[in-house]
Amino acid sequence: MVTTGREPLLPWGARRARRRAAMATPPQGAGARACYEASLRLALGRRDRVHSTAHLALAAACLDPGVAWLLDHLGVDRRALLADLAATFPARRKGHPRRRADILRRYQRRTGRAAVDGAALAGLMAPER
Repeated sequence: MVTTGREPLLPWGARRARRRAAMATPPQGAGARACYEASLRLALGRRDRVHSTAHLALAAACLDPGVAWLLDHLGVDRRALLADLAATFPARRKGHPRRRADILRRYQRRTGRAAVDGAALAGLMAPER
């Protein structure tokens, strides 16, 4: 992982999460850490006060090619799953539109892989009407 300078302290808990992932047995890979960081940033972008496993599921279904492959292999429609997750865990307030691009950029920079469905993040950050 190549970084330039010190990383920002936001979202809250990202530094602690990276440290915990590095000490895990077996150690988590860069893809898992990037997905977890994207879920933290998704929680911030949606202006949620608490980070939960729902954010991790939403970020993994949107971004991670490994999760996309697994869902495809199991015969699960990823877009339908993502829509169900978004309906089950809706955004309470309208999120920052620039956060979506930031989440995508950081995820792709950390993993070196393209996100599966970055456009779906916009729908996850807007409240249901």
